[in-house]
Amino acid sequence: MSTAARRVTQPRAHGSPAGACLLALALQWPGAVAAQDGAPGYDGSWSGHAITDIGGGRCGQDWKLDATVSGGVITGTAVRAAEHYSLDGSFRSGGKIRWEVLGPGANVWGRGKVEGDTASGSWFDNRGTDCLGSFELRRGG
Repeated sequence: MSTAARRVTQPRAHGSPAGACLLALALQWPGAVAAQDGAPGYDGSWSGHAITDIGGGRCGQDWKLDATVSGGVITGTAVRAAEHYSLDGSFRSGGKIRWEVLGPGANVWGRGKVEGDTASGSWFDNRGTDCLGSFELRRGG
């Protein structure tokens, strides 16, 4: 048997089944997907309000939202009745936005679309209430 016929080639890491599995797992990790899907065209300062449309007084006051966007990732503050909460989320390719406010007495998330310098859509309370409403954020506002 010749030397060439006996040679066994070792698979390279990026071309091996194990490498493909690791790559697939990394792309499924939430942070990896968010970073990959971020939309940097929306970077800058954004501010606005989340208004209660259904649920009235039992849902608390409306939210004031102030955010900074970098690489499509939203970080900021949501204020309701002088209580400050963290605001997190992301702008996605295709002009989509998703955000959430979590903390004591708050479990709210919103989703919507972006047109120009305005993002708008709906928000929902995840605490088992029927509180929901609309939001609007403006860049530089």
